[in-house]
Amino acid sequence: SFGIDLARLMPDPKVVPMIVEKCLTEIELRGLEEVGIYRVSGAAADVSRLRQLFNADPDAIDLSSDEFYDINVVSGVMKQFLRELPEPLMTYNLYEGYINAASIDDYDERLWAIKDLVQALPVPNYTVLKRLVEHLERVTDYEEVNHMYGTNLALVFGPSLLRPPPGSSSFALAMSNLGHAQSVIKNLILQYHWIFNVEEEAEPIEEDSECAASTNEGGQEAAGDEQSDAQAAEAAELLPVLPKRDSLAQPPLSPTTLADMDSLAMAVNKLSV
Repeated sequence: SFGIDLARLMPDPKVVPMIVEKCLTEIELRGLEEVGIYRVSGAAADVSRLRQLFNADPDAIDLSSDEFYDINVVSGVMKQFLRELPEPLMTYNLYEGYINAASIDDYDERLWAIKDLVQALPVPNYTVLKRLVEHLERVTDYEEVNHMYGTNLALVFGPSLLRPPPGSSSFALAMSNLGHAQSVIKNLILQYHWIFNVEEEAEPIEEDSECAASTNEGGQEAAGDEQSDAQAAEAAELLPVLPKRDSLAQPPLSPTTLADMDSLAMAVNKLSV
């Protein structure tokens, strides 16, 4: 299970390897509230033993048994799996692109650049990365308890997921770009749903239904609605315009932009009352 190319390890490129699914599922069952999960290491002997069992027969392993009571042993095996992939999960050829993306000053453009690079990954890499980031985002749901915030997780996983191609200067390059690599992983975690297109677009409301509802309303009420709509539209003109892209989806907004929009939304509501 360890040190094997993902293309060989995944006969179906859209199904994550058993070792990954078993470890992540078990951690989600009993490790989300563990203080320092992924930061605290399990006993080296226990990690080595579980690793050998996965290499021998992954199907036979029951991680819920008392034999593996220390969840940090399971998380340690998960980290070793990622660390020992022949090529990092986010691939050597995209490394420079990710570092350049992290250097973009504009918040929206930075996220678009990261998203484009994620979508360019080979299918097996994309499948595993999506499942892993989904898991890490779930870990942050309990950050007040486990003290593992997005920044902490990015610090742990950055060197394994994103590292430069091998060479005489690879170590120095990795160290100099460590902050950018962590920034990329943190953005993956915090913007998981948008970057991986998890949430499907809401179905549009049928125009016929809208027309029927409008016809049933009284003339005076309709006039009042038109006046409210006009006021709301006038206030909405003040909302910030996001950069346009080929995709209809818009990137998540920065905290500052969200605060501005909240204030404008309150103004719109007052006008509509």
